[in-house]
Amino acid sequence: MAVGLHIDQYDVFIIQGLGRRHWRVGEKIALKQHCPHPDLLQVEHFAAIIDEQLEPGDILYIPPGFPHEGYSIETSLNYSVGFRSLTSRELFSSFADYLIANDLGNYHYSDPDIATRDNPAMILPTELTEIQHIMQ
Repeated sequence: MAVGLHIDQYDVFIIQGLGRRHWRVGEKIALKQHCPHPDLLQVEHFAAIIDEQLEPGDILYIPPGFPHEGYSIETSLNYSVGFRSLTSRELFSSFADYLIANDLGNYHYSDPDIATRDNPAMILPTELTEIQHIMQ
């Protein structure tokens, strides 16, 4: 059984357990993607730069963005261990969760000496600096 040709956006270590499995890894280049199933994004065929059979105990490292596929040669079991970095959205979300969980940052921006201006929506550099200070 195989997932098919695909790309992961994280570091993957394939650890071969029982049996043998054939792995192909291609260059990190732009490939046409298609979605045969809503939960599975696959890529078009690629030329392999790695074309190996893993045997029990072998480990294959696949960096983010490299297309790959693996299929069983015989009854086999392999372990896929992925290490994924956070997206900027996840970083901001985690930071917001931390602030809420620790009851931090619960105050409003205030400037009692703010001057009236022609464009009330304009943020002055000194105000932006104060907002950045609050965010830090």
